[in-house]
Amino acid sequence: MINMRVLVRTDASVDIGSGHLMRCLTLAEQLREDGAEVSFICRDLPGAMFDMLQSHNFPFGKLPPIQFSQELDAQLTISTAQSLFADGIDWVVVDHYSLAAEWEGLLRSHTHKLLVIDDLANRFHDCDMLLDQNYYRDFELRYKKLVPNFCLTLLG
Repeated sequence: MINMRVLVRTDASVDIGSGHLMRCLTLAEQLREDGAEVSFICRDLPGAMFDMLQSHNFPFGKLPPIQFSQELDAQLTISTAQSLFADGIDWVVVDHYSLAAEWEGLLRSHTHKLLVIDDLANRFHDCDMLLDQNYYRDFELRYKKLVPNFCLTLLG
């Protein structure tokens, strides 16, 4: 991987927990080890764990703490991403239960590829790749009608 630029959009707080951030941090560490430039964008929530990102030397941008519509969140994410990556983004990784196809569609023109990390299988996604690391009965079918036909699903 040479000069790949990866933006991670996730949140962590005392209310929603740290799982999203921790699994994204694990992925980000591996991507960076492989030569990628990785930055995070998170809402500035109580217990948001920005100190964790700082201690791992990841650049990050903060969004205001209030929950926005998917459209406004996408607009703020795009403008914040432009300050982190002046030369554009190759991949957006999103791990967030409140973001779905509408948000992802708005990010499409600002990145080459979208990776969604999800484990609910309860909403549509507009992504190139979807990761659900959990094992479920009939896991191969969980996202069949929730992602585009071209989407690579990594399941179980």
